[in-house]
Amino acid sequence: MLSEPRLTPKERAYQIAVKALSSGHCTCGHTKQTGMAFCFKCWHRVPTNIRNALYRPLGDGFEAAYSAARSYLAGIRKEVRTP
Repeated sequence: MLSEPRLTPKERAYQIAVKALSSGHCTCGHTKQTGMAFCFKCWHRVPTNIRNALYRPLGDGFEAAYSAARSYLAGIRKEVRTP
């Protein structure tokens, strides 16, 4: 049986970013346009500096910005759930 190829962290981040951009669903579960990183609501929750970095091309900083935005949004969701 063949095992999955090992990806470097950079390759894995690229793969996650491409999958997110090609998906019709945001990380929050709402629908979004393909080619966009997040749905409208999540997009406006992300701080401006991270939002601006999400305009960078794939392979030139988009992956890091996408990861930072996901972490930021996860923190917000965690705060909402914790009383």
